[in-house]
Amino acid sequence: MMIWDAPNNKVRNIAGFCFRYMCIEVYIRCGAYNRPVLKGLDTMKKIIGTISAVLLVVSLFAVAASADNGKFSFGMYMSASPQDQSLKQVFSDLVNYLGAMEGVDVELKWFVDKDKFMTAAANKELDFVYTKNYGLLPDLILKDKYVPFAAASLFGKKKMRTCLFTRNDVKISGVEDMRGKSLITYGEPDGYYPLIQITGEKPEEFFGTIEQSLTGQHSLKKLIAGDVDIALAYNSNINALKMGNPSVVKKIKELYCTYEFYNTPIMSSEEVPEDLMKGLLGILKKGSKHEALKKYRPMMMATKIRFFPVTPREYQPVIDAFEKAKEEGWHKDFVKWMASYK
Repeated sequence: MMIWDAPNNKVRNIAGFCFRYMCIEVYIRCGAYNRPVLKGLDTMKKIIGTISAVLLVVSLFAVAASADNGKFSFGMYMSASPQDQSLKQVFSDLVNYLGAMEGVDVELKWFVDKDKFMTAAANKELDFVYTKNYGLLPDLILKDKYVPFAAASLFGKKKMRTCLFTRNDVKISGVEDMRGKSLITYGEPDGYYPLIQITGEKPEEFFGTIEQSLTGQHSLKKLIAGDVDIALAYNSNINALKMGNPSVVKKIKELYCTYEFYNTPIMSSEEVPEDLMKGLLGILKKGSKHEALKKYRPMMMATKIRFFPVTPREYQPVIDAFEKAKEEGWHKDFVKWMASYK
């Protein structure tokens, strides 16, 4: 049963209210084109946070209409960045609000410790999981048997790339020109493996000084300020930067990118009831087109955020890339590199 078609009017009303609220929040946060550079650079993180919130709310709607009255848990692993952590209270408030209105028994489990998140997933303590960390997908999908079923497109794109960017005043015309240059990248496997793919060498032996960053927008901020020569970030970070401050984008250029891959999915355990899954997918497919949201459609168009169904097949290239990294010894090199920062 789809939530929008549910006989329970209260569920429909809550769904409409919360979805509209999320759309307004995205528009307000991302549509202020006259924001200064620093706030423009935060746009990507806020968009990702809003997507996470919508996915959580949609899950709650589906649980409210599900025939199964059991308890469900939604596990989220986010970075320790202030932007990510500021979302925790928002999500908690949404869970408490809908729980009180509909008697929905859903527990939000928020993780900043990667190991604790993965342990909870392995022990089947989480019914739904969401993380932006691509490095965790192989174990979540292959070992823990979580099933990807939905993802969000950003700026009209279902896929994105990991790219290296530099400023226009830095003279780089080929890979060898990057040797010895200063770099900022993610302190995660997906901030290390692409560098080997592009340069053919260990990053710590190819580049000069290397800084670690929690977010792409922070990396781009450092690049624009002239603190580093090269920054690794997702190309979607550039699209967010254009919304926040289009003129700044003219100061930087794209050097090299990896293959395209789908945005990280929301996943469910195999034990989640079938009717609950149908409700989730139904909302994600129809939500932005529903008549109740007609008034807010322009806002949703401005953000270009759309939800679409996915399967494990869409994430096989990512899984293969990480498995290859282990076979080639890249993961061991990454662990050593990370240890050198402690």
